[in-house]
Amino acid sequence: MTATIHSKFPPAIAPACIEALEAAGVDARYTEIDSELGHLASGLDGDKWAPALKAFMAELIGQS
Repeated sequence: MTATIHSKFPPAIAPACIEALEAAGVDARYTEIDSELGHLASGLDGDKWAPALKAFMAELIGQS
C-alpha cells in the first residue's frame, strides 16, 4: 500500500516492487490510496485500504 503522495515510496515504484516480490515467490498485492498524508497514510487513512487488506487476508485464510 502506498499513498498518491509519498516522498519516500512513490506509487511509481510499485510495479517493479510487486514484480520482484512475485519473482521471489511472495504472494503480494498492491493497493494505492488517495491520500495526501504520505508515510502516515497507512495508519491515519487506514479505512481507505482496509477493504483491500480484508480481501487479501480472506484469500490467505482460504489457502490454509
